[in-house]
Amino acid sequence: MGERLVHWALELLRFPTVTGREELCAEYLAAELKKAGMAVREQPVLGAGANILASRGEGGPWIVTHLDVYPPFDHPDPFQPRLDGDRIVGRGAVDTKGQIAALLAALHQTEEPVQVALVVDEEELGRGSEALEVPKGGTGAVVLEPTNLQIAIAEAGSVGLEVLVRGKPAHGTTPWAGESAIERAFSFIGGFFPHRS
Repeated sequence: MGERLVHWALELLRFPTVTGREELCAEYLAAELKKAGMAVREQPVLGAGANILASRGEGGPWIVTHLDVYPPFDHPDPFQPRLDGDRIVGRGAVDTKGQIAALLAALHQTEEPVQVALVVDEEELGRGSEALEVPKGGTGAVVLEPTNLQIAIAEAGSVGLEVLVRGKPAHGTTPWAGESAIERAFSFIGGFFPHRS
């Protein structure tokens, strides 16, 4: 399995999947996931391409990571990976194509239920993660990110919230006769972000 893992990592590192180009490896990954007994589908993400979602059975762990890599800027050969002793060197080897290769290896060594999400746009706006829906019946989630092999119990993310604040209209010359929705909204927000002295 070690040789296959290195093969997967080197193959994935050759795809120049900076944010917005993740589709370049989609077909390759879909085929590899299917070889591991996964049902694969794409989830369109508005303005950002598509996440790759894969499942085997119902429930099980939910494993999530991203497809895009940080831009290489002026690196002369960022997508020509190489072996340097026992290390794999290339753009995305650590974040997160190495983890995807390890995931493929793990999927080939079990037939248990599992859910996989490979999201787009993580290195920029996070639209792939925002569009993601938590699969039903899961037993927990693991996010594959570089942590120097340390277990991290939390992951940065975003939460969207829309609040409707009602008031009671009144004429501007008699504001005491009404209730300002704007003042109530500021009071509501202040409860979440109290001033510190």
